[in-house]
Amino acid sequence: TLTAIDLNNGCTSQTVATVADSRVYPVITGTNLAVLDCGDDIKGTKLAASVSVNSISIAWTTPPNAKTDLIPGKETLTLTTTSVGEYILSVTTKSNSCQRSFVINVIDGKLNADFTPDQTFGYAPLTVNFTNNSASSSTTSATSSITSVWSFGNGTTRTTTSNIPTSAIYNTAGTYSVTLFTAKGSCSDTLIKIIKIDIPSKLEVPNVFTPNGDNSNDIFFVKTANLSEITALIYDRWGNKIYELTTDKGNIAWDGKTQTGKEAPDGTYFYIITAKGKDGQDYDKKGTVSLYR
Repeated sequence: TLTAIDLNNGCTSQTVATVADSRVYPVITGTNLAVLDCGDDIKGTKLAASVSVNSISIAWTTPPNAKTDLIPGKETLTLTTTSVGEYILSVTTKSNSCQRSFVINVIDGKLNADFTPDQTFGYAPLTVNFTNNSASSSTTSATSSITSVWSFGNGTTRTTTSNIPTSAIYNTAGTYSVTLFTAKGSCSDTLIKIIKIDIPSKLEVPNVFTPNGDNSNDIFFVKTANLSEITALIYDRWGNKIYELTTDKGNIAWDGKTQTGKEAPDGTYFYIITAKGKDGQDYDKKGTVSLYR
Protein backbone atom coordinates (compact mmCIF):
# COMPACT_ATOMS: atom_id res chain seq x y z
CA THR A 1 0.00 0.00 0.00
CA LEU A 2 1.43 3.43 -1.07
CA THR A 3 0.06 6.70 0.34
CA ALA A 4 1.15 10.14 -1.10
CA ILE A 5 0.61 13.51 0.68
CA ASP A 6 0.71 17.00 -0.92
CA LEU A 7 2.47 19.08 1.74
CA ASN A 8 1.11 22.33 0.25
CA ASN A 9 -2.51 21.51 0.90
CA GLY A 10 -2.56 18.20 2.85
CA CYS A 11 -4.26 16.20 0.08
CA THR A 12 -3.54 12.46 0.05
CA SER A 13 -3.85 9.64 -2.43
CA GLN A 14 -3.42 5.86 -1.99
CA THR A 15 -2.84 2.81 -4.19
CA VAL A 16 -2.62 -0.96 -3.45
CA ALA A 17 -0.61 -3.63 -5.27
CA THR A 18 -1.21 -7.39 -4.65
CA VAL A 19 1.75 -9.73 -4.54
CA ALA A 20 0.88 -13.48 -4.87
CA ASP A 21 2.97 -15.98 -2.90
CA SER A 22 2.25 -18.87 -5.33
CA ARG A 23 1.67 -21.24 -2.44
CA VAL A 24 -0.86 -23.93 -3.38
CA TYR A 25 -1.33 -26.33 -0.51
CA PRO A 26 -2.73 -29.78 -1.28
CA VAL A 27 -6.13 -30.63 0.17
CA ILE A 28 -6.37 -34.27 1.26
CA THR A 29 -9.72 -35.99 1.80
CA GLY A 30 -10.43 -39.48 3.13
CA THR A 31 -11.45 -41.43 6.23
CA ASN A 32 -9.31 -41.03 9.33
CA LEU A 33 -10.32 -44.40 10.81
CA ALA A 34 -9.96 -47.86 9.25
CA VAL A 35 -10.92 -51.18 10.80
CA LEU A 36 -9.11 -54.45 10.22
CA ASP A 37 -11.75 -57.10 9.79
CA CYS A 38 -11.26 -60.38 11.63
CA GLY A 39 -9.01 -62.45 9.41
CA ASP A 40 -7.54 -59.44 7.61
CA ASP A 41 -4.11 -60.67 8.57
CA ILE A 42 -4.50 -62.45 5.21
CA LYS A 43 -6.16 -59.96 2.87
CA GLY A 44 -5.69 -56.66 4.71
CA THR A 45 -7.63 -53.43 4.52
CA LYS A 46 -7.13 -50.59 2.05
CA LEU A 47 -6.20 -47.10 3.16
CA ALA A 48 -7.10 -44.56 0.52
CA ALA A 49 -7.19 -40.78 0.15
CA SER A 50 -7.63 -38.22 -2.61
CA VAL A 51 -5.79 -34.94 -3.32
CA SER A 52 -7.16 -31.84 -4.97
CA VAL A 53 -4.03 -30.78 -6.89
CA ASN A 54 -1.86 -32.30 -9.59
CA SER A 55 1.92 -32.72 -9.79
CA ILE A 56 2.51 -34.03 -6.28
CA SER A 57 4.85 -36.37 -4.50
CA ILE A 58 3.54 -38.90 -1.97
CA ALA A 59 5.13 -40.54 1.06
CA TRP A 60 3.68 -42.94 3.66
CA THR A 61 4.89 -43.19 7.24
CA THR A 62 3.87 -46.54 8.75
CA PRO A 63 4.10 -48.03 12.26
CA PRO A 64 7.25 -50.05 13.04
CA ASN A 65 7.20 -53.54 11.54
CA ALA A 66 3.87 -52.89 9.83
CA LYS A 67 2.93 -55.36 7.10
CA THR A 68 1.87 -53.48 3.99
CA ASP A 69 1.96 -53.75 0.20
CA LEU A 70 4.00 -50.54 -0.01
CA ILE A 71 6.99 -50.80 -2.31
CA PRO A 72 9.81 -48.51 -1.12
CA GLY A 73 10.13 -45.48 -3.35
CA LYS A 74 6.77 -46.05 -5.05
CA GLU A 75 4.29 -43.20 -4.84
CA THR A 76 0.66 -44.27 -4.29
CA LEU A 77 -2.36 -42.81 -2.57
CA THR A 78 -3.76 -46.26 -1.77
CA LEU A 79 -2.06 -48.55 0.71
CA THR A 80 -3.09 -52.03 1.86
CA THR A 81 -2.10 -53.09 5.37
CA THR A 82 -2.64 -55.97 7.75
CA SER A 83 -1.28 -54.18 10.82
CA VAL A 84 -2.86 -51.80 13.31
CA GLY A 85 -1.35 -48.42 14.12
CA GLU A 86 -1.07 -44.83 12.89
CA TYR A 87 -0.41 -44.27 9.18
CA ILE A 88 0.56 -40.83 7.93
CA LEU A 89 0.14 -39.82 4.30
CA SER A 90 2.35 -36.86 3.39
CA VAL A 91 1.64 -35.00 0.14
CA THR A 92 3.99 -32.37 -1.30
CA THR A 93 3.37 -30.17 -4.36
CA LYS A 94 6.32 -30.33 -6.73
CA SER A 95 5.91 -26.72 -7.89
CA ASN A 96 6.50 -25.02 -4.54
CA SER A 97 7.08 -27.80 -1.98
CA CYS A 98 3.93 -27.00 -0.02
CA GLN A 99 3.07 -29.96 2.19
CA ARG A 100 0.07 -31.42 3.98
CA SER A 101 -0.33 -34.59 6.05
CA PHE A 102 -3.28 -36.89 6.60
CA VAL A 103 -3.47 -39.36 9.51
CA ILE A 104 -5.34 -42.70 9.33
CA ASN A 105 -5.67 -44.81 12.47
CA VAL A 106 -6.05 -48.55 11.84
CA ILE A 107 -7.69 -50.50 14.67
CA ASP A 108 -8.58 -54.15 15.25
CA GLY A 109 -12.04 -55.32 14.22
CA LYS A 110 -14.45 -57.27 16.39
CA LEU A 111 -16.83 -60.20 16.02
CA ASN A 112 -20.30 -60.06 17.54
CA ALA A 113 -22.10 -63.36 18.11
CA ASP A 114 -25.86 -62.95 17.83
CA PHE A 115 -28.85 -65.14 17.05
CA THR A 116 -32.65 -64.95 17.24
CA PRO A 117 -34.90 -67.89 18.19
CA ASP A 118 -38.39 -67.76 16.68
CA GLN A 119 -39.79 -68.71 20.11
CA THR A 120 -38.34 -68.90 23.60
CA PHE A 121 -41.25 -70.73 25.28
CA GLY A 122 -43.49 -73.57 24.20
CA TYR A 123 -44.75 -77.08 24.86
CA ALA A 124 -42.96 -80.32 24.13
CA PRO A 125 -42.30 -81.51 21.52
CA LEU A 126 -41.27 -78.09 20.21
CA THR A 127 -39.17 -77.17 17.17
CA VAL A 128 -37.28 -73.89 17.60
CA ASN A 129 -35.78 -72.17 14.55
CA PHE A 130 -32.67 -70.04 15.02
CA THR A 131 -31.50 -67.17 12.80
CA ASN A 132 -27.76 -66.52 12.97
CA ASN A 133 -27.15 -62.74 13.05
CA SER A 134 -23.43 -62.91 13.87
CA ALA A 135 -21.28 -60.30 12.13
CA SER A 136 -17.83 -58.77 12.22
CA SER A 137 -17.00 -55.08 11.99
CA SER A 138 -16.23 -55.30 8.27
CA THR A 139 -18.20 -52.99 6.00
CA THR A 140 -17.97 -55.38 3.04
CA SER A 141 -17.85 -58.94 4.39
CA ALA A 142 -19.35 -58.75 7.87
CA THR A 143 -21.22 -62.07 7.71
CA SER A 144 -18.84 -64.13 5.57
CA SER A 145 -16.24 -66.69 6.68
CA ILE A 146 -17.74 -67.05 10.16
CA THR A 147 -17.56 -70.48 11.78
CA SER A 148 -20.51 -71.07 14.10
CA VAL A 149 -20.74 -73.91 16.60
CA TRP A 150 -24.17 -74.44 18.15
CA SER A 151 -24.87 -76.24 21.41
CA PHE A 152 -28.66 -76.44 21.70
CA GLY A 153 -28.75 -77.60 25.32
CA ASN A 154 -30.65 -80.78 24.44
CA GLY A 155 -27.57 -82.89 23.78
CA THR A 156 -27.26 -81.95 20.11
CA THR A 157 -24.73 -79.67 18.39
CA ARG A 158 -24.12 -78.31 14.91
CA THR A 159 -21.25 -76.56 13.13
CA THR A 160 -21.64 -74.24 10.13
CA THR A 161 -19.22 -72.04 8.20
CA SER A 162 -21.79 -69.43 7.19
CA ASN A 163 -24.73 -67.66 8.77
CA ILE A 164 -27.36 -70.17 7.69
CA PRO A 165 -30.51 -70.75 9.77
CA THR A 166 -30.73 -73.87 11.91
CA SER A 167 -33.23 -75.55 14.25
CA ALA A 168 -33.49 -77.89 17.23
CA ILE A 169 -36.26 -80.12 18.61
CA TYR A 170 -37.04 -80.17 22.35
CA ASN A 171 -38.96 -83.29 23.34
CA THR A 172 -38.81 -82.91 27.11
CA ALA A 173 -39.93 -80.13 29.42
CA GLY A 174 -37.14 -78.10 30.99
CA THR A 175 -34.98 -74.99 30.73
CA TYR A 176 -32.35 -75.14 27.99
CA SER A 177 -29.28 -72.93 27.49
CA VAL A 178 -28.56 -72.46 23.79
CA THR A 179 -24.94 -71.43 23.21
CA LEU A 180 -23.49 -70.03 20.00
CA PHE A 181 -19.69 -70.03 19.64
CA THR A 182 -18.40 -67.94 16.70
CA ALA A 183 -14.95 -67.50 15.22
CA LYS A 184 -13.53 -65.51 12.31
CA GLY A 185 -9.81 -65.19 11.83
CA SER A 186 -8.36 -63.97 15.12
CA CYS A 187 -11.75 -62.95 16.55
CA SER A 188 -14.21 -65.00 18.59
CA ASP A 189 -17.37 -64.41 20.59
CA THR A 190 -20.02 -66.38 22.49
CA LEU A 191 -23.71 -65.80 23.20
CA ILE A 192 -26.18 -67.75 25.37
CA LYS A 193 -29.97 -67.56 25.28
CA ILE A 194 -32.58 -69.49 27.27
CA ILE A 195 -35.38 -71.67 25.88
CA LYS A 196 -38.12 -72.85 28.27
CA ILE A 197 -40.19 -75.93 27.45
CA ASP A 198 -43.29 -77.02 29.37
CA ILE A 199 -45.18 -80.33 29.25
CA PRO A 200 -48.13 -80.45 26.83
CA SER A 201 -51.69 -80.49 28.09
CA LYS A 202 -53.31 -83.84 28.82
CA LEU A 203 -56.72 -85.19 29.82
CA GLU A 204 -57.31 -88.88 30.62
CA VAL A 205 -60.65 -90.18 31.92
CA PRO A 206 -60.93 -93.51 33.82
CA ASN A 207 -63.74 -95.94 33.02
CA VAL A 208 -64.30 -97.43 36.47
CA PHE A 209 -63.90 -96.58 40.16
CA THR A 210 -64.85 -98.19 43.46
CA PRO A 211 -65.77 -95.69 46.23
CA ASN A 212 -65.96 -98.31 49.01
CA GLY A 213 -63.55 -96.67 51.46
CA ASP A 214 -60.65 -99.08 51.02
CA ASN A 215 -58.41 -96.24 49.82
CA SER A 216 -57.94 -97.93 46.48
CA ASN A 217 -59.54 -96.33 43.41
CA ASP A 218 -62.09 -94.59 45.63
CA ILE A 219 -62.19 -91.44 43.49
CA PHE A 220 -63.25 -90.85 39.90
CA PHE A 221 -60.07 -88.90 39.21
CA VAL A 222 -59.44 -87.29 35.84
CA LYS A 223 -55.71 -87.18 35.08
CA THR A 224 -54.81 -83.80 33.64
CA ALA A 225 -51.80 -81.62 32.88
CA ASN A 226 -51.52 -77.94 31.97
CA LEU A 227 -55.23 -77.20 31.66
CA SER A 228 -56.43 -73.63 32.03
CA GLU A 229 -60.05 -74.63 32.72
CA ILE A 230 -62.18 -77.76 32.90
CA THR A 231 -65.91 -78.51 33.21
CA ALA A 232 -67.38 -81.90 34.11
CA LEU A 233 -71.01 -83.07 34.02
CA ILE A 234 -72.04 -86.56 35.21
CA TYR A 235 -75.52 -88.06 34.66
CA ASP A 236 -77.19 -91.28 35.77
CA ARG A 237 -78.78 -93.60 33.27
CA TRP A 238 -82.09 -91.71 33.52
CA GLY A 239 -80.47 -88.42 32.56
CA ASN A 240 -80.42 -86.90 36.05
CA LYS A 241 -77.43 -84.68 36.78
CA ILE A 242 -75.41 -86.26 39.57
CA TYR A 243 -72.29 -84.10 39.58
CA GLU A 244 -71.16 -80.78 38.08
CA LEU A 245 -67.92 -78.87 38.47
CA THR A 246 -66.14 -76.05 36.67
CA THR A 247 -62.65 -75.13 37.80
CA ASP A 248 -59.47 -73.47 36.64
CA LYS A 249 -57.36 -75.74 38.87
CA GLY A 250 -57.16 -78.38 36.16
CA ASN A 251 -58.37 -81.36 38.22
CA ILE A 252 -61.67 -83.24 38.53
CA ALA A 253 -62.31 -85.70 41.38
CA TRP A 254 -65.78 -87.22 42.04
CA ASP A 255 -66.21 -89.22 45.25
CA GLY A 256 -69.30 -91.08 44.03
CA LYS A 257 -71.83 -88.93 45.88
CA THR A 258 -74.74 -86.98 44.46
CA GLN A 259 -75.04 -83.23 44.73
CA THR A 260 -77.15 -83.69 47.85
CA GLY A 261 -74.38 -85.71 49.53
CA LYS A 262 -75.92 -89.17 49.16
CA GLU A 263 -73.95 -92.11 47.87
CA ALA A 264 -74.76 -92.84 44.26
CA PRO A 265 -75.76 -96.47 43.65
CA ASP A 266 -73.73 -98.94 41.64
CA GLY A 267 -74.19 -98.61 37.93
CA THR A 268 -73.06 -96.91 34.76
CA TYR A 269 -72.86 -93.13 34.63
CA PHE A 270 -72.42 -90.82 31.66
CA TYR A 271 -69.94 -87.95 31.63
CA ILE A 272 -69.32 -84.88 29.48
CA ILE A 273 -65.95 -83.26 30.12
CA THR A 274 -64.73 -80.19 28.28
CA ALA A 275 -61.41 -78.48 28.86
CA LYS A 276 -58.89 -76.10 27.34
CA GLY A 277 -55.16 -76.65 27.55
CA LYS A 278 -52.64 -73.89 28.16
CA ASP A 279 -51.03 -74.96 24.88
CA GLY A 280 -54.26 -74.17 22.99
CA GLN A 281 -55.51 -77.76 22.81
CA ASP A 282 -59.30 -78.15 23.20
CA TYR A 283 -60.86 -81.25 24.76
CA ASP A 284 -64.43 -82.50 24.47
CA LYS A 285 -64.79 -85.98 25.92
CA LYS A 286 -67.99 -87.98 26.32
CA GLY A 287 -68.29 -91.52 27.68
CA THR A 288 -69.32 -93.78 30.51
CA VAL A 289 -67.82 -94.71 33.86
CA SER A 290 -68.80 -97.70 35.98
CA LEU A 291 -69.26 -97.23 39.74
CA TYR A 292 -68.87 -100.34 42.00
CA ARG A 293 -68.92 -100.30 45.76
